[in-house]
Amino acid sequence: AQKYGGGFFGIYGGANGGAKDEVAVSTEGMASFCAWLQARAMKSGRVKVEQMRRVASMRKKHATGTAPSTWAWELVGDRAHHEMATEQLEDSTNEDILGCYDVVILTEHMAWLPEWHPCSLQGLHSSCPKAVTWVRETLRYDDKARRFKSIAPLFTLMVAFENALELPFAAACTKDPVVQFMARQSSRPFASPKEEMKGHRRAECWVLVSTVDFAETCLQDETMSKKDDKGRVRYRPQEESYLRGTPADQMLAVFVKLTEKLRKIDCGKPVYMRCQRWGAAFPLCREETKTRSESVVTERDGFWELVGENVFCIGDYVRPSSDARHVEAAVQSAHAVSKHLHYQK
Repeated sequence: AQKYGGGFFGIYGGANGGAKDEVAVSTEGMASFCAWLQARAMKSGRVKVEQMRRVASMRKKHATGTAPSTWAWELVGDRAHHEMATEQLEDSTNEDILGCYDVVILTEHMAWLPEWHPCSLQGLHSSCPKAVTWVRETLRYDDKARRFKSIAPLFTLMVAFENALELPFAAACTKDPVVQFMARQSSRPFASPKEEMKGHRRAECWVLVSTVDFAETCLQDETMSKKDDKGRVRYRPQEESYLRGTPADQMLAVFVKLTEKLRKIDCGKPVYMRCQRWGAAFPLCREETKTRSESVVTERDGFWELVGENVFCIGDYVRPSSDARHVEAAVQSAHAVSKHLHYQK
């Protein structure tokens, strides 16, 4: 990415973030690229990264002997993660004080979900109740579905076949109601095939992306949360039995049907198949926020600011509906709040 990106939206090199039509490519996947960025930032000595930690809660901490108006945000972490059941989260007692901070920047919209969700940031509701209401209204939180309606879901399927299908394309968009996109892994830009294991033939791998409508249907049949016998909402982690069942089978069937006349061989039984649920994949276009008599959140150019709280929200989901909502928008949002805080000093 460093070689071909020409700036990657200004993260490294180039005051203007590179050419307007540049394409940044991470040859080993986005996770590898994020790890590279993290390692680079840590070398500066100015960044601390908490590995294998979840920021579970935040609370206002007043310094001893200071005025009530003097406070900082104390962050509390644990070793939980976003795919743990509610019962597991409640049993998690390995909490760590991560420190006190003057400013908190929230990069994840799911921090604003109710407390039953693993990604919910505990303490937000008690410290900033009006802001919580504002964000949930803006992102159209649906009490019945218990999800933000302005954030679209998707399902993806990774599937591997023993033999090369010899299809005449590397990637394709479709008009099918179930699968909207398919791509052959080995055809990614600058992808280099891994060495074949001795005595084994390398499988051909494909990634299928569902439509939003199909994902919505799946989530209606198998919700992301449920109420227990006491009426309490409980989060439902992704279950292998479900993901390897109906969603995976339906998406695979569509792939087989759509490629039937283009393949030279039969697909056969996949040697590997794994489905992934993305309950909050990407933000949809939303209406502009209406002017409210009591504004507790200020919508600035590229980020939200909680009035008087030193808390900021960044990401593609905060952008106005007319703006693009993708990784570049998220990076630009981070740049905007960084500049704002820098000039506030």
